[in-house]
Amino acid sequence: SQMASNFQLQGFQMDLRTFGTSLSPASLNVFDSLAVMLLIPLVDRILYPCLARLGVRLGMLTKIGIGFGFAMASVLVAAFVERARRSAPMRHDMESAMWTLGGGGDGWLSASVGGNATLCGAAVGGKALPVSSLSVWWQTPQYMLIGFGEIFAAITCYELFYATVPPHMRSVCQSINLLCTAVGALAAAGLNSVCAAWIPNNLNDGHLDYVFFVLAGGMAANLVLFATIACTFERPTIGESITNEGGGESGAEPLLALSDTVIDSIGPGVR
Repeated sequence: SQMASNFQLQGFQMDLRTFGTSLSPASLNVFDSLAVMLLIPLVDRILYPCLARLGVRLGMLTKIGIGFGFAMASVLVAAFVERARRSAPMRHDMESAMWTLGGGGDGWLSASVGGNATLCGAAVGGKALPVSSLSVWWQTPQYMLIGFGEIFAAITCYELFYATVPPHMRSVCQSINLLCTAVGALAAAGLNSVCAAWIPNNLNDGHLDYVFFVLAGGMAANLVLFATIACTFERPTIGESITNEGGGESGAEPLLALSDTVIDSIGPGVR
């Protein structure tokens, strides 16, 4: 949920100039989607087969744990980007620009500087916020790391909830899986409320980096809890056949060692 909230707040007070115009911080969400679309074929067709040839087979729970690690890395990178943003000098041309805002409220401002490029930035009460000289493109890694996390965790969760439950329960269990995403969004909003003193209108007066460090700490605790539970979890026996590449069938087998290929009562499984 940081991509639609704190990442964008951070981007509003960064240098948005791109090829003679300004870039909306929300546009960087595209790098999350690009990471997912471009890397899924590479991971599925190259990474996993290479690991398999080396004798390393990643079970579903292992992949989810790796995805959680990427999620933690994303907010850690965002925290260090925020510190770099605060340390970078402010843009003086933005301070001298003539800003205009319809209605005199808070929102998105645009200004013409020297009759050339149009610059945009955040504003509060009709007054432009100070803008760092650090380019907004430095946010790209944190968006891409979330994409990596989705490849390993979010996509594998669909596989987990599809392959390890009875066929007549799959819709209900996938609904529970999606409900967890909504709970995460509510938790993120709650955290922002608790940490409101660190997220003022002008981020230079607060500590958005502390919020990211708290998120990273919570993700680390979540990862430890997940690993503890994953070590004791076994695939329930639901009357389906699980075929390993090495041959043979298994009943209740730990998912950490489960083969990628799942043959169920409907047809070929998903990777």
